[in-house]
Amino acid sequence: MKRFFILINRPQCAGSGRFEKMFLEKHPETFFVSKDKIKWLISDYKKEKYSDTGTLNRMLLALTKQIVKEGLSIILETTFDLNKNEHKDFKELAEKNKMRFVILNLEAPVGLSLTRFRNKMAKIKESSTITKVSNRSEKRFFEIFNSYDNQKKFGDLTLDLTKIDELTAISKVEKLINS
Repeated sequence: MKRFFILINRPQCAGSGRFEKMFLEKHPETFFVSKDKIKWLISDYKKEKYSDTGTLNRMLLALTKQIVKEGLSIILETTFDLNKNEHKDFKELAEKNKMRFVILNLEAPVGLSLTRFRNKMAKIKESSTITKVSNRSEKRFFEIFNSYDNQKKFGDLTLDLTKIDELTAISKVEKLINS
């Protein structure tokens, strides 16, 4: 299989976690990077200070450059503004290193995603541990969902994870990578 750089574009609570886990199990030598997880490694993370200024994207680019240098494929789960071409440096990195660059849209119907979001927020509220979550409001949930919906036209492949099983989804992605 060709080396690849998959950028996963998805709204909140689309169910991408299970797909990502199964894909990684099937494809060793793949590094999974989550923009959400990286930002919480910054002790004083504030969107205005690190995301809006491009600092977080520059950190992700530096990390992915090293991953590519080590010979690994990459899955980058993120929330780029594709309308602003925020993904272009990552695409150029992949192409320069002869990796197949794929924008993969993973989605679920908004009603199901909202139910998952509400359940997640309820669990966090009940939990005694501190959980870092970027968004806890339904208003922001819909803003993110609408932003995703406006950007999915940039994707090479869109998969509704409620309509196909993960193995079929993985097979479709593999076929696209090798095309």
